[in-house]
Amino acid sequence: MLIVIYHILKDGIVFKDLVADYYNQFNKERKINAYLKKLKALGWKASVAAA
Repeated sequence: MLIVIYHILKDGIVFKDLVADYYNQFNKERKINAYLKKLKALGWKASVAAA
């Protein structure tokens, strides 16, 4: 955190919060498949329906 603060102050960059959901927007298909694989390993049968 100190490194981030240092660079913001040094470079005069305006801090912009990326919100909590920012990183969940990437690789959605890959994450869905990973969670389905985990459910299958636990013995659950799951399928994905198109929205």
